[in-house]
Amino acid sequence: MPYKNPNYYKEYYQRNKLKFREYGRKARKKHRERENKRVYDWRKKNYEKYKDAHRKHAKKYRGKNKEKIKAQQITQQVKIPKNKLCDICKMYKAQEKHHSEYNSPNKLKFLCRKCHKNITPKPTKKGV
Repeated sequence: MPYKNPNYYKEYYQRNKLKFREYGRKARKKHRERENKRVYDWRKKNYEKYKDAHRKHAKKYRGKNKEKIKAQQITQQVKIPKNKLCDICKMYKAQEKHHSEYNSPNKLKFLCRKCHKNITPKPTKKGV
């Protein structure tokens, strides 16, 4: 081993984490088609394994997000009234449904796309 410190590589990674992330992003972008084909082929070859993993994940998600799923099911049954204006801006026609609290799914807001995009929180990446 060229370095006496056993944690050298770990420390090096910590110091240069952003550089490694950027390299990974560029590499994934460059080889996206090849990677997509590799994943597609693996899923095709290991269909049962993939299906079981997907079922397991879906079951775990449903267990953690019961209120959210119930609210989504109720929301799907409600139709947007014809010629209804956005509840926030009152300028554009409402095209989307939004519930801010999942534990009260009947409290729906009818919003235009622009207002719904502004009001909905953006997903965060884990570990970033």
